[in-house]
Amino acid sequence: MVAGCHLSERELAVLGVKRITNKYGKLYYSVPCDVCGKHINTTRYNTAKIYRCYTCENKRAVDNNKIKKLAIERVEFEESQESGVDYDHYHRFESAVWNLEPKYLFAIQEAEKFRDKFGSVPEVLACVELLYIGARVIPQQKVGSYSVDFCLPDEKVVIEIDGSLYHANKDKEYRRDLVLINALGSDWEIKHIPAESVKNNHALFGRMMKRYLDDRRFVLNVKPRKR
Repeated sequence: MVAGCHLSERELAVLGVKRITNKYGKLYYSVPCDVCGKHINTTRYNTAKIYRCYTCENKRAVDNNKIKKLAIERVEFEESQESGVDYDHYHRFESAVWNLEPKYLFAIQEAEKFRDKFGSVPEVLACVELLYIGARVIPQQKVGSYSVDFCLPDEKVVIEIDGSLYHANKDKEYRRDLVLINALGSDWEIKHIPAESVKNNHALFGRMMKRYLDDRRFVLNVKPRKR
């Protein structure tokens, strides 16, 4: 969590947030709704909080059980089948998507196709967000002797969701990245994202990745994928 007072104007601009002082000298923030993008005013801002406008908050109150009902239906269906389900992956996926908003429904259905490839809840959430912002995602893609968490071939980006122990080993990370870039080509980029940051605020991860991927598409002259 980072409070708005500790962020520069440039950092706020990346998040789509404006710092405004009214005619009485009082500071407030103009923050985009995480659902529809409409700006709302708030006296405090921090990166860990989900912001919704009045309309979207009311809609959420009406629809907040939809994802849970669909999850229950999936549980009931899987339990009625003798299909050899990998329940570790199954319950990991369901626990990750259980409280997501209905707007993610399509992305959840797409991510479910890769259910057995996710090794953690943050990986599930990252995949859902990447699919939601229109990226073409290949989880656990083999690159040389390694498997990367997510390969985005259109934007030539590899995304690694790093746990705290791995992320702390910078030497190992650097050597692995050199091997990956050598195999993929110098026009590729590797992004390391702390797993906890995705778990704590997946929507912020989605917004930041959308801006980053839009920049990559501009550089590579690639049209965004239609959902």
